[in-house]
Amino acid sequence: MDGETRTERLTAALAARYTATFDRTPRDSVPQGIHWCLNTPEARTGALGPDGHPARLDHLDLPRRMWASSEMIFHAPIALGAAVSRTSRVIDRQDKTGKAGRLLFVTVAHEIVADGEPAISERQAIVYREAPSPGAPPPPPPPPVEDREWDWSRSITPSEPLLFR
Repeated sequence: MDGETRTERLTAALAARYTATFDRTPRDSVPQGIHWCLNTPEARTGALGPDGHPARLDHLDLPRRMWASSEMIFHAPIALGAAVSRTSRVIDRQDKTGKAGRLLFVTVAHEIVADGEPAISERQAIVYREAPSPGAPPPPPPPPVEDREWDWSRSITPSEPLLFR
């Protein structure tokens, strides 16, 4: 399926803002996840869909976009000043019907390269849903995530300043 490539330099200013969110100071590389701040689409407000993302003609009949999951492989850290390219392509689409109505499951493959070297491979599962019926009650909250044993974890209780950041 068709792909799209974008390139952007990881600046010290972006790294400082990103790491400040986690009360950290940037060093030679920044925490994992910085790639979500790079190579983002540039769209006028009028070109955004109801979910805040650039409107896509092929998904307009399913306007509710949800990021369902990601699988990532971190090959190498991204250094400050690196030219970072992200090539994204849709690798799978599946139409389904559930209790919430029609659903479209889209898998997007992202390959992130920093200064020509592989940095991150990511597979995102995105779900597009129908708009809710007018006056429909909000859905119940999801069940809590089960506790798992991880190699490393950190609990963050979001404060108002962090949420508005």
